[in-house]
Amino acid sequence: MIEAFRRAQERGVDVTMIVPFDKRVGNRKGIEFMAQDLLTMGINLRIEKESDASQRLLHEKLMIVDDRYVVIGSTNINYRSFNLAYETALVIDSPELAKQVEAHFDSLYENTMPITEEMAEKWQKFSSYPRFAFGFIGG
Repeated sequence: MIEAFRRAQERGVDVTMIVPFDKRVGNRKGIEFMAQDLLTMGINLRIEKESDASQRLLHEKLMIVDDRYVVIGSTNINYRSFNLAYETALVIDSPELAKQVEAHFDSLYENTMPITEEMAEKWQKFSSYPRFAFGFIGG
């Protein structure tokens, strides 16, 4: 999936990704390890702002493509979801639904902040490859 994001960026596609703020530090290791690479690729990477509502976890997996296609499902962007688990994703061809989902995405976006190069660099310093690998494979 990361390679698909890279190719999309090279074609000039605007990619924005919102990741959840998870108070469970171990669960953040995957995104913390990969954030710098995603930013270098030009992805607008955002994270939920920490709040009292952060007890709940943003767990949506959705994508809007070309203002027409909506992809929604249970699949995480990790090796385990793509290769080991029985995950599902539905692709819906509906410009009308894409507009509705984009409005929902915009409401989520309002409660985020950008992940900066400085944040990503700090995270990567404190991340270890074994922790990243476990997060990437899924646990």
